[in-house]
Amino acid sequence: MKLDDLTHAEQLVLGGLLRLLLRSDGQFSEAEEATLGRIGERIAGDAARLWKAISQSAQAYPDDAAIRASAKSVDRREARLMIRALMEEVAAGDSITEPEQQLLSWLHELWR
Repeated sequence: MKLDDLTHAEQLVLGGLLRLLLRSDGQFSEAEEATLGRIGERIAGDAARLWKAISQSAQAYPDDAAIRASAKSVDRREARLMIRALMEEVAAGDSITEPEQQLLSWLHELWR
């Protein structure tokens, strides 16, 4: 799937969840940034489009609770699979920390 295969709401959820992931361990590593760049190129043809979804999610979901609540709105299996896979790919861009694993586990439980 590509970014355009997600609805606008699903893109915002992806952006919000990526924000949570990037902040979860208190560090934004160069490896995570590079991974996001590669993912953006692959799924959107331009890394800036993925960064735009991340940025727009901050307006739609100003805090962690709002982001987590928004994840409940993603009903389509294909969208859930894509978002989870991208989250796991970004987390694995460097080493997966305990806070990142906790977020991934929470999302897995929510969407199983």
